Amino acid sequence: DALPGVIATDLKMDIEGGEYRVLEEVLSYADRILGLAVEFHDVGPLRPVFERALHAARPRFEIVHLHANNFALPYADGFPEACEITFARRDLVQGMRRHTNLPLPGLDRPNDPRSPDYRLTFD
Repeated sequence: DALPGVIATDLKMDIEGGEYRVLEEVLSYADRILGLAVEFHDVGPLRPVFERALHAARPRFEIVHLHANNFALPYADGFPEACEITFARRDLVQGMRRHTNLPLPGLDRPNDPRSPDYRLTFD
């Protein structure tokens, strides 16, 4: 259904595991979404579901940032149990520099300030 008067917006989701159930519906409005910030939960045990969600977003959105949530221990493979991923519509992010070491100083802060941030490295 059309949303009268809405041209484009940003959307943030932190719904404690419900993101997997609603993301497909949200993506059906991709032409109206400029940016999307999603906190994914239970990434380890739901790895196939998490990967399907990322795959579903990739045709219209680029991952522009990822931050590991340090409130939970990482999964057995070292990837965080919860992570915040920021997506931007592909037509808005041409020529971006790719960072391979996260977190980014000056941008990221630990979710739990009493614990160090998780470090992630990508090839």
